[in-house]
This record gives sequence, C-alpha cells and structure tokens, in this order.
Amino acid sequence: NAKEMERSFKLVGNAVLAMSAASVTGLGILVKRQIDAADQFNKLSQRTGLSTETLSGFAHGAQLAGLDTEGLAKSLQHLAKWMVAHGQGGRDVKTVLFELAEQYGRTGDGAGKTADALDKFGKAGAAMIPWLNQGRAGLQAAWEEAERFGLIVSGTAAQAAENFNDNLTRLRAILSGVANQIMT
Repeated sequence: NAKEMERSFKLVGNAVLAMSAASVTGLGILVKRQIDAADQFNKLSQRTGLSTETLSGFAHGAQLAGLDTEGLAKSLQHLAKWMVAHGQGGRDVKTVLFELAEQYGRTGDGAGKTADALDKFGKAGAAMIPWLNQGRAGLQAAWEEAERFGLIVSGTAAQAAENFNDNLTRLRAILSGVANQIMT
C-alpha cells in the first residue's frame, strides 16, 4: 500500500507540475499577445493621428459589435479627414464619435444612414453602423468596461511594446547572422 501511495503521489505531483508549466506557458503567450496588441495600437496611432488611448478605448466596444481594430482605425482616420474637410478639425474625434453615435442611435436603418456612414467613415462605414446604433450610452458603457478591464493602452505602454518587439526582431536578425556565419 505504501508503494502504491508513493506512486500515486508522484503521479499527482507530476500532474501538478505539468499543469503549472502549462499555466506559465499560457500566461507567457497571453502577455506576448498583449504586447503585440499594444505595439499595433502604437503603429495605428502614428498612422491615424489618434491617441493609443482613443484607439484602444473604442476597440473593445467595436469588437463586441463585430468590427476589427484595423477597420476601426481606418474608419476613425477617415472620420478625422472628414472633420477637417468640414471645418471641424479642431474638435476631438472621441467627442464627435459620441455625437454621431447619439444621432445614429436615434435614426432608423436605411440607405440614407448607410450613405452617411460611408461618407464619414469610408469603406468600413457600413460596418460601423451596428456599433454606432448603440448610441452614446452604448459607446460610453463599452468604454467604461474597457477601462474596468484594463484594456486602455497608454502611449507610454504602447511605445514600450513597440520597442520590445523591435528588439526581438533585432535579436532574431543577430541569431540569423550568427547562423549564416556558422554556415559559411
């Protein structure tokens, strides 16, 4: 019986160790995904002129409505361009988006709404409609949820993530160079 108990304890111990290793690996993968997402927000911020906070704050609600982050960024970039063309370039995109959501939430769906969304948000404008139909309250609730969940990425964190990934790319390049030298 003692040998059987010892064997059972070893099996349980090995299982616990395996589960712990899997948990650590899973956590590492999750952290790397978040680093990649923050890096993407930093690059999107540079391309769109919008802050990483704005992009990451709206990304959660947009994803819940079926719009991916890249589509959201392109739509907000198009909105900023539309704002400048219509004399609203000095206004905050977040404020304008909340106002538009309020308007879309009160307006029935149809060709006019779709045409307006395409005008203001570009090619992905139609995909923005389900999100904007939630109105200001829906967008605000999703923003607050993103804050509670810790999903809003600061500019500093996004820049650090980009630097981290750039350094990983450099490290891979160094290792490839060493491998080339060994091969030669």
